[in-house]
Amino acid sequence: MTDVIIQHLLTDQKARIKCRDLIKKIAIYKHRLAVQLPERVVIYELYSAETTGMHYRVREKINQRLECNLLVVCMNHLVLCLERRLQCLTFNGVKEREWVMESAIRYIKVVGGPPGHEGLLLGLKNGQVWKIYLDNVFPVNLLKVDAAIRCLDLSPSSNKLAVVDENNHCLVYDIHNKNLLFQVSL
Repeated sequence: MTDVIIQHLLTDQKARIKCRDLIKKIAIYKHRLAVQLPERVVIYELYSAETTGMHYRVREKINQRLECNLLVVCMNHLVLCLERRLQCLTFNGVKEREWVMESAIRYIKVVGGPPGHEGLLLGLKNGQVWKIYLDNVFPVNLLKVDAAIRCLDLSPSSNKLAVVDENNHCLVYDIHNKNLLFQVSL
Protein backbone atom coordinates (compact mmCIF):
# COMPACT_ATOMS: atom_id res chain seq x y z
CA MET A 1 0.00 0.00 0.00
CA THR A 2 3.01 2.32 0.28
CA ASP A 3 5.23 1.12 -2.62
CA VAL A 4 4.69 1.26 -6.37
CA ILE A 5 6.24 -1.51 -8.46
CA ILE A 6 6.51 -0.94 -12.21
CA GLN A 7 7.23 -3.94 -14.41
CA HIS A 8 8.26 -3.78 -18.06
CA LEU A 9 6.31 -6.67 -19.57
CA LEU A 10 8.73 -7.37 -22.45
CA THR A 11 12.03 -7.28 -20.55
CA ASP A 12 10.67 -8.23 -17.11
CA GLN A 13 12.58 -5.30 -15.59
CA LYS A 14 11.11 -3.91 -12.39
CA ALA A 15 11.38 -0.66 -10.50
CA ARG A 16 10.18 -0.01 -6.95
CA ILE A 17 9.22 3.44 -5.73
CA LYS A 18 8.89 3.81 -1.97
CA CYS A 19 6.24 6.44 -1.28
CA ARG A 20 6.06 6.02 2.52
CA ASP A 21 2.38 6.95 2.47
CA LEU A 22 -0.92 5.39 1.51
CA ILE A 23 -1.24 5.20 -2.28
CA LYS A 24 -4.73 6.18 -3.42
CA LYS A 25 -4.33 6.01 -7.21
CA ILE A 26 -1.66 5.58 -9.86
CA ALA A 27 -1.61 6.50 -13.55
CA ILE A 28 1.03 5.80 -16.20
CA TYR A 29 1.52 7.15 -19.72
CA LYS A 30 4.68 6.62 -21.76
CA HIS A 31 7.54 7.76 -19.47
CA ARG A 32 5.33 9.47 -16.87
CA LEU A 33 3.94 8.04 -13.66
CA ALA A 34 1.55 9.87 -11.33
CA VAL A 35 1.06 8.63 -7.77
CA GLN A 36 -1.79 10.10 -5.75
CA LEU A 37 -1.16 10.17 -2.01
CA PRO A 38 -3.57 11.56 0.62
CA GLU A 39 -2.05 15.07 0.68
CA ARG A 40 -0.24 15.35 -2.67
CA VAL A 41 0.34 13.93 -6.14
CA VAL A 42 3.89 13.05 -7.17
CA ILE A 43 4.80 12.94 -10.87
CA TYR A 44 7.74 10.70 -11.78
CA GLU A 45 9.58 10.32 -15.07
CA LEU A 46 11.59 7.41 -16.40
CA TYR A 47 15.13 8.64 -16.88
CA SER A 48 16.93 5.37 -17.45
CA ALA A 49 15.71 2.16 -19.04
CA GLU A 50 19.04 0.41 -19.39
CA THR A 51 19.51 -3.34 -19.16
CA THR A 52 20.56 -2.90 -15.52
CA GLY A 53 17.10 -1.66 -14.57
CA MET A 54 14.51 1.06 -14.86
CA HIS A 55 15.00 4.21 -12.82
CA TYR A 56 12.34 6.80 -12.05
CA ARG A 57 12.92 10.22 -10.56
CA VAL A 58 10.55 12.85 -9.20
CA ARG A 59 9.63 15.39 -11.86
CA GLU A 60 7.03 17.44 -9.96
CA LYS A 61 4.99 17.44 -6.77
CA ILE A 62 1.51 18.89 -6.52
CA ASN A 63 1.15 19.63 -2.82
CA GLN A 64 -2.63 19.74 -2.81
CA ARG A 65 -5.28 17.33 -1.61
CA LEU A 66 -6.99 16.36 -4.88
CA GLU A 67 -10.22 14.38 -4.84
CA CYS A 68 -11.06 12.28 -7.88
CA ASN A 69 -12.68 9.04 -9.04
CA LEU A 70 -10.29 8.56 -11.96
CA LEU A 71 -6.75 9.83 -12.50
CA VAL A 72 -4.91 10.11 -15.83
CA VAL A 73 -1.42 11.44 -16.54
CA CYS A 74 -0.21 12.82 -19.87
CA MET A 75 3.18 14.22 -20.87
CA ASN A 76 2.62 17.67 -19.31
CA HIS A 77 -0.76 17.41 -17.59
CA LEU A 78 -2.68 15.59 -14.93
CA VAL A 79 -6.36 14.88 -15.62
CA LEU A 80 -8.76 14.40 -12.70
CA CYS A 81 -12.28 13.07 -12.97
CA LEU A 82 -14.90 13.58 -10.28
CA GLU A 83 -18.25 12.17 -11.40
CA ARG A 84 -19.25 14.36 -14.40
CA ARG A 85 -16.41 16.87 -14.10
CA LEU A 86 -13.06 16.49 -15.84
CA GLN A 87 -10.21 18.85 -14.91
CA CYS A 88 -6.89 19.31 -16.70
CA LEU A 89 -4.08 20.49 -14.40
CA THR A 90 -0.50 21.42 -15.15
CA PHE A 91 2.17 19.62 -13.15
CA ASN A 92 2.29 22.75 -10.96
CA GLY A 93 -1.33 22.16 -9.92
CA VAL A 94 -2.82 25.00 -12.00
CA LYS A 95 -6.21 24.21 -13.55
CA GLU A 96 -5.99 24.89 -17.29
CA ARG A 97 -9.30 23.54 -18.48
CA GLU A 98 -12.47 21.90 -17.26
CA TRP A 99 -15.24 19.95 -18.97
CA VAL A 100 -18.60 18.98 -17.47
CA MET A 101 -20.27 16.01 -19.14
CA GLU A 102 -23.97 15.04 -19.25
CA SER A 103 -23.45 11.89 -17.19
CA ALA A 104 -20.90 10.36 -14.83
CA ILE A 105 -17.60 9.44 -16.48
CA ARG A 106 -16.90 5.72 -16.07
CA TYR A 107 -13.74 5.27 -18.14
CA ILE A 108 -10.89 7.42 -19.48
CA LYS A 109 -8.16 6.40 -21.91
CA VAL A 110 -5.32 8.50 -23.29
CA VAL A 111 -5.11 7.83 -27.03
CA GLY A 112 -1.95 9.80 -27.72
CA GLY A 113 -1.05 12.97 -29.53
CA PRO A 114 1.65 15.60 -29.26
CA PRO A 115 2.62 16.66 -25.71
CA GLY A 116 0.05 19.11 -24.38
CA HIS A 117 -2.44 18.19 -27.11
CA GLU A 118 -3.18 14.56 -26.22
CA GLY A 119 -6.56 13.06 -26.96
CA LEU A 120 -8.70 11.28 -24.36
CA LEU A 121 -11.55 8.84 -24.88
CA LEU A 122 -14.33 9.10 -22.31
CA GLY A 123 -16.96 6.45 -21.63
CA LEU A 124 -20.02 7.71 -19.76
CA LYS A 125 -22.59 6.03 -17.57
CA ASN A 126 -25.35 6.97 -20.06
CA GLY A 127 -23.55 5.05 -22.86
CA GLN A 128 -22.03 8.04 -24.64
CA VAL A 129 -18.45 7.97 -25.95
CA TRP A 130 -16.64 11.30 -26.25
CA LYS A 131 -13.21 12.38 -27.46
CA ILE A 132 -11.52 15.32 -25.77
CA TYR A 133 -8.29 17.07 -26.69
CA LEU A 134 -6.44 18.70 -23.80
CA ASP A 135 -6.00 21.94 -25.73
CA ASN A 136 -9.65 22.22 -26.84
CA VAL A 137 -12.67 23.20 -24.75
CA PHE A 138 -15.11 21.43 -27.08
CA PRO A 139 -15.55 17.65 -26.65
CA VAL A 140 -16.49 15.56 -29.70
CA ASN A 141 -19.33 13.04 -29.39
CA LEU A 142 -18.27 9.81 -31.12
CA LEU A 143 -21.28 7.56 -30.51
CA LYS A 144 -23.80 6.24 -27.99
CA VAL A 145 -24.51 2.67 -26.91
CA ASP A 146 -27.50 1.34 -24.98
CA ALA A 147 -25.74 0.61 -21.67
CA ALA A 148 -23.16 2.21 -19.38
CA ILE A 149 -19.58 2.06 -20.61
CA ARG A 150 -17.16 -0.19 -18.74
CA CYS A 151 -14.10 0.01 -21.03
CA LEU A 152 -12.97 1.54 -24.35
CA ASP A 153 -10.09 1.14 -26.77
CA LEU A 154 -9.13 2.56 -30.13
CA SER A 155 -7.38 0.58 -32.88
CA PRO A 156 -3.80 1.62 -33.75
CA SER A 157 -5.08 3.08 -37.04
CA SER A 158 -7.79 5.03 -35.12
CA ASN A 159 -10.43 3.56 -37.46
CA LYS A 160 -12.16 1.22 -35.02
CA LEU A 161 -13.49 1.73 -31.52
CA ALA A 162 -14.08 -1.18 -29.13
CA VAL A 163 -16.63 -0.65 -26.35
CA VAL A 164 -17.34 -2.99 -23.44
CA ASP A 165 -20.60 -2.12 -21.71
CA GLU A 166 -21.92 -3.01 -18.25
CA ASN A 167 -23.86 -5.96 -19.77
CA ASN A 168 -20.52 -7.50 -20.82
CA HIS A 169 -21.11 -6.89 -24.51
CA CYS A 170 -18.06 -6.06 -26.60
CA LEU A 171 -19.04 -3.85 -29.54
CA VAL A 172 -16.65 -2.78 -32.30
CA TYR A 173 -17.58 0.28 -34.37
CA ASP A 174 -16.20 1.97 -37.45
CA ILE A 175 -15.27 5.34 -35.99
CA HIS A 176 -15.97 7.27 -39.21
CA ASN A 177 -19.49 6.10 -40.10
CA LYS A 178 -20.46 4.74 -36.64
CA ASN A 179 -21.49 1.37 -38.08
CA LEU A 180 -21.38 -1.64 -35.76
CA LEU A 181 -18.80 -4.03 -37.24
CA PHE A 182 -18.71 -6.78 -34.64
CA GLN A 183 -20.45 -7.77 -31.43
CA VAL A 184 -19.81 -10.52 -28.88
CA SER A 185 -21.02 -11.26 -25.35
CA LEU A 186 -18.24 -11.85 -22.85
